Amino acid sequence: MAGLSAIVMASGFSKRFGQKNKLLMPLGQMTIIERTVQSLIDAQVNQILVVTQYKEVAAIFSNNPSVEVVMNASAVEGISASIRLGVAASQENHGFMFVPGDQALLQSQTLKSLTSGYMASPDKIIIPIYKGTPGSPKIFPPSLRKQLMELTGDHGGRAILQHNQSLIKKQHFQQTLDNLDIDTYDRYQRIREDFQ
Repeated sequence: MAGLSAIVMASGFSKRFGQKNKLLMPLGQMTIIERTVQSLIDAQVNQILVVTQYKEVAAIFSNNPSVEVVMNASAVEGISASIRLGVAASQENHGFMFVPGDQALLQSQTLKSLTSGYMASPDKIIIPIYKGTPGSPKIFPPSLRKQLMELTGDHGGRAILQHNQSLIKKQHFQQTLDNLDIDTYDRYQRIREDFQ
């Protein structure tokens, strides 16, 4: 049976958010990064890796047996550094689910559905479509490990998607909140009101 590693991308610089690290901002009883990771735990993903440059983020999960923290000392290089570190730390023959650290409204049911889609087609790239809009998290099969490890700079998996169109399998969802990332302080304030 195919396995799956969730790679939580938590090394960004929150440039659009302002001075504070958005991942550490509270939403209800948890921080943004905790909510994102908790949805993965609830979805029972095989392996959960949090790739971060922040000691504060690492400390949150230091005693959590469900989470492995991978420190990123090359965050200035861009998103490719996080991708390579996450892929390198993933279990052998696992697929790779890339999850933005600020996707705090992601529901475990959505993750379970994506996981089931991957398990049914473990050689495919799984892309969630939220009411017609492609989103995250995307899942890449283990056959693309080498291509992921060769990424450089501030480039994600877009080039890999373009070169592997035949592998793409779209999975459709009617909700849109799951795909919402908290990239500005104004958006955070609006979402936070719903948790109070």
